[in-house]
Amino acid sequence: MTRTAVAITVSAAAIALAGCGASETTTATTAPAPTTTQPAATPPAAPMDLRASTCRDLLPMVAQTRNGGGDGAVTKAVEDAIAWMPTTPEWTSLSEEDRQAAIDGVRDAATGTCG
Repeated sequence: MTRTAVAITVSAAAIALAGCGASETTTATTAPAPTTTQPAATPPAAPMDLRASTCRDLLPMVAQTRNGGGDGAVTKAVEDAIAWMPTTPEWTSLSEEDRQAAIDGVRDAATGTCG
C-alpha cells in the first residue's frame, strides 16, 4: 500500500513539475495520477529507497524543466510540486517518514543527484 501511495504521489509531483515548465505563461494541466498496482506480498519500501526512487522518477522532468527555463524554473517547479503533494488523497496514507522521503527525493532530483 505504501509503495502504491508513493508512486501515485510521485506521479502527481511529476505532473506538477511538467506543468511548471519553461515559461511563466505556461499553465499546469491537471490530469488524474496514474495508478500502479503492487502485489499484496510486496513489503513497504524503506524511506531511503522511496527517496531514491522518487528522485530517479523525476530526473527526466527536472532536466526538461531546466533545459526550458534554467535553474530558477527548476527551483520554482520543485517547490510548487512539494506544496501540491499534501493535496493528493494518497498523502494521508503515508507515514511522516515516507512523506519526508518523498519530499527529499523531489529536492534531490532538483540537484540531479539521487541517493
